[in-house]
Amino acid sequence: MKNPISSGTKQKRLGGVTGHGFLPGRSGNPKGRPRVRGLLNALKAKVQEAGPDGRSIEEHLVDVLVGEALNGKNRLPALEEIFNRLEGRAHQTVAISDFTQEMSTKSDAELEFHLRNNRWPTDEEKPLLLGTDAKPFA
Repeated sequence: MKNPISSGTKQKRLGGVTGHGFLPGRSGNPKGRPRVRGLLNALKAKVQEAGPDGRSIEEHLVDVLVGEALNGKNRLPALEEIFNRLEGRAHQTVAISDFTQEMSTKSDAELEFHLRNNRWPTDEEKPLLLGTDAKPFA
């Protein structure tokens, strides 16, 4: 039997010295760091407790919110919160324009006009820019 140290072909053992360490292609912590939600869990437990009248604190909070929505000073925010919880928040769309695309369609005269006047030329002004350097509008 050959001695791997003397032959210079020492092979690494997978998993380190013990064979139970990190292996190629496998995560050392597959489940990740455990989530600890102490405050959230404590709050959930507290609102589940029964109040002096036998109803849960959660039920009292719902009564307060509904009462505010019907008769309170902050009716609109209370209604909004109720509907957000029941129906989910309304979808919002955001239109994003491609500024570089828009700029590439502008002529040099239009760009100069915008730099001088802090606005784009109107449709009536565009034909006047052809063949000029946009100085008459400055």
